Amino acid sequence: MGRWAELKTPISLEQAVSQVKAHLQLKHVMVAQRQDQDSKEPGGEEDAAAINISTVAVCAGSGSSVLKAHGATADLMLTGELSHHEVLDAVHCGSHVILARHSNSERGYLKSLRNKLATALGPSVEVFVSDVDKDPLAVA
Repeated sequence: MGRWAELKTPISLEQAVSQVKAHLQLKHVMVAQRQDQDSKEPGGEEDAAAINISTVAVCAGSGSSVLKAHGATADLMLTGELSHHEVLDAVHCGSHVILARHSNSERGYLKSLRNKLATALGPSVEVFVSDVDKDPLAVA
């Protein structure tokens, strides 16, 4: 399940990247900038601090099919993973992309899910979130 939202106050791409990294407790994410309108090549040299983000499409895990199903282009697509060609398509269509890797993008929801499950199942069931679970991939 994904979400599309219009921000009350626009933020910069740089702020978006920083907030995603802080929320997901990551040192690194992958970022692709939308295609510059004056260029035929994706990933122009535009300063991330100067890019305004007003709309965001979000889907944990592998979000391509869910984000495309919405049909609207957002300033920013945030998901765990997209294929190379899906990223090229997104930036060509005018979206910036932040990829946090598949399981990293899902892990941020686990505490909320734990609380919802604990409420639904009642006090007879104890619900845990693993302290040792981590992304199986590492940056070397």
